[in-house]
Amino acid sequence: MKLDARAEGTMIKSIVITMPEPVAGESLPDITQVTQSISGTKVKSLEWYEGTDVSVTTGIKVTGNRAKANTQYTVVIKCDAEDGYFFGSNSERPDVRLNNKAAYLEWDTYWCKITYIFPATGSETTHTIKAVNITIDPPVAGKKFADTCIVSTLGVKVEKIEWLAALTDVTGQAAGEKSVYQVRIYLKPEDNYEFSSVQSTVNGNVASFSYDNNYVNYVFPATGLDQTKIINSVIIEVAPPVAGQNLVDTCIVSTSGVKVSSVQWLYTDDRGYASGKAEYNTEYKVQVGLEPETAYKFAPISKIKATVNGQDKTELLEGNSGNIYVRYTFPATDPEPSGEGVKIIDGNDATYKPGSNEALTFRGNGERTAFRYVKVDGDIVDPANYDVREGSTIITFKPEYLKTLSNGTHTIEMFWNINGAEKSATASFHIGEKSGEVVPGNTGTTQPANNTESEPRHVCSFEWVITLDPTTGADGLEEYKCTGCGVVQESHPIPASVAVVKDFYGKVKEAPEKGSIAYDSGKLFTISDYILKKMAERNDVAVTVMFEYQNKKYQIIFPAGLDYSAVLNDEESMYGYFGAAAKLGLKVSGQ
Repeated sequence: MKLDARAEGTMIKSIVITMPEPVAGESLPDITQVTQSISGTKVKSLEWYEGTDVSVTTGIKVTGNRAKANTQYTVVIKCDAEDGYFFGSNSERPDVRLNNKAAYLEWDTYWCKITYIFPATGSETTHTIKAVNITIDPPVAGKKFADTCIVSTLGVKVEKIEWLAALTDVTGQAAGEKSVYQVRIYLKPEDNYEFSSVQSTVNGNVASFSYDNNYVNYVFPATGLDQTKIINSVIIEVAPPVAGQNLVDTCIVSTSGVKVSSVQWLYTDDRGYASGKAEYNTEYKVQVGLEPETAYKFAPISKIKATVNGQDKTELLEGNSGNIYVRYTFPATDPEPSGEGVKIIDGNDATYKPGSNEALTFRGNGERTAFRYVKVDGDIVDPANYDVREGSTIITFKPEYLKTLSNGTHTIEMFWNINGAEKSATASFHIGEKSGEVVPGNTGTTQPANNTESEPRHVCSFEWVITLDPTTGADGLEEYKCTGCGVVQESHPIPASVAVVKDFYGKVKEAPEKGSIAYDSGKLFTISDYILKKMAERNDVAVTVMFEYQNKKYQIIFPAGLDYSAVLNDEESMYGYFGAAAKLGLKVSGQ
């Protein structure tokens, strides 16, 4: 039988703690200033509260602050029993003393919490500052003067730093070669502090102190030669604008000491800055902002050779703080494709069965970006009654709209604005059963179109048929179609993601042993447990996935040997690439 833990050690009968009292204007004592003179306990934590309220929700915790004048403070000290010691039961309360005064105690077998309210602090006294010690980076030829410093003196704040060459203010500039500079560091005493007979140093050297404006003045030795490396050429690579695609916001600079600060696009006419998708037959100018890294600086722009995609017909502009801008004009984008031959390639002759609550989908071969509107029976349809998506242009009429149409045959006409001209394509669809379908050579009957028909009819036999396979860039189409006459009763799109999954899995499966693959997921920025499981089965393969999210391009690398259990052993079945990266400890980077 296991004995009571208290029977295995020594009971703590008293706790004696000493610590400094709060003093107005000084930091409240911390845990290092607490001593316990009786064996058996060790101080674990200390918290200060302003006033007497020590509630977690309403108390004002001020640990680490300076004590205010004429203010009461409460300290809460938590202690643990050391090995071989324990606190007694309710009838065995230890005698607790803090600074030889009784304190409130809460305790359990192996811990206790001591609460003590100190008397209100007195009035704060004014402290005298007699020494100021400052550390600051000295001037170096070719580098900017320091704009920060460290003051290791209590009660002192830095107001500003001023650099002078003789009497000329050179603050914010770069130091020259073999030049003498002086620094003035303006100071301000904090509340209840004042300067008096100040002895000051800068970087350990004696400096002068001016009482008129409270600044420390120090003259540095002459600078040496400029060791900064000069950048005389810049090599830039930027993806050129492509009509219908987003203008890029990143580029590659293969020049040491240079980093990209911005990538912007401008029209070459008077329209200013450009963004989003590039227009057809339009000339664009890229503007790349560049800044030098530490220990580098650009030569005068008249002496810098800059190339963009190997072309040297560039324009250079001088920026602020040593930065430059490189501009390059690209050839005009391609003209918009001809509108000749636009047509509705899927959905023609489709049928909507009243009461089925199914949608009808039509696909036109015109570009989605050029689509303008659609008509049914010659009337423009309110956009609220249909959805439009890419691939090339896919329109899906909502069931609520189809219910408003009368039984019979209807026309659909889709319109695009191509090269400034309106182009359209037409098709037809049916509401309700189609009457009198004549299919020579078959037997069976349907309701005749008129009573003079003498040729045999057939009874339609419908089944779901994939009439257009999905691709990684466009949805497919599946139709509920008569196997005899080809009449379509219903249809729905097959998401492009289906093709992406098959394509992605195929690349992973067929990858060489201990090899690597790269896969462009396009605008599909999610990945399923199914694909992750297949990648786990081939975790000898390193997989790089490129994808687009909110018009920005990213990539994520799944390294060989990766443990996929974090995403396969949870309840989620689908992840965004950002979520998968967080689960697996990976990084998503911009392209």
